[in-house]
Amino acid sequence: FNLPDDVYGNATAHHTQIIHISPNAADGTPLGFIEISNRFEELATFLGATADISDQKAALCHEVNKFKATAAEASARGVRSLAIYAPLGPIVDGVASTYVATAGKDQVLNMLEELGMQVVHHSNANGWGYWERMITNASAIPYEVDFWLYDQRVTFDFTSEAFAAEWPHPAVVAKQYAYWPITGQVHSYEHGTEILKHVGEALGKAQRIEPTTPCTEVADVTDVHYRTVGLGTNVPHAVH
Repeated sequence: FNLPDDVYGNATAHHTQIIHISPNAADGTPLGFIEISNRFEELATFLGATADISDQKAALCHEVNKFKATAAEASARGVRSLAIYAPLGPIVDGVASTYVATAGKDQVLNMLEELGMQVVHHSNANGWGYWERMITNASAIPYEVDFWLYDQRVTFDFTSEAFAAEWPHPAVVAKQYAYWPITGQVHSYEHGTEILKHVGEALGKAQRIEPTTPCTEVADVTDVHYRTVGLGTNVPHAVH
């Protein structure tokens, strides 16, 4: 995000350099959470940090391998996930204002997808880009979703019994969900380990709920075109 003009003005007035860390690779490919955490480590080292974090790296590597196995097993069961922000405001007669986010443009979703989790990409049919806004009831969600990645900012609402009663999507009722810290929030290997543990534990218990769907094989989910453009509209994105 861009900083306010007054921040840049004050920095210039005090001869202070502002360092920006890009969430993208040199060719424009959106990076994953672990890659961006590595950039923060490189910056910290450049600025003189000397702390030994080898134990954090080892713990993350262990969790990465564990998550890969969990994701592969969930994929074999046909479990598909989608990132969501809901509800936005009150639910009236089972209808909620809902936003779903697309993988490819969020570093945490990128990490989960590149480690084998089946993360559905929304169609972007309404031109909203990162978010697709839907005002709908649970039965009218236009995607087959077996596992929700809910935005951590709506944790208390999304995980409440009242939400499941008013917005009874099968995966919500079955409590097949885990939080997803949008944009990563805190960038560290320790936080990456925490994310993978939390999502992995919930994903490992999840079963396919919605009907099976045809799939399009994606050779490389880290490809720049796939992460920035996707497969286009009306193309089944899940791979299982």
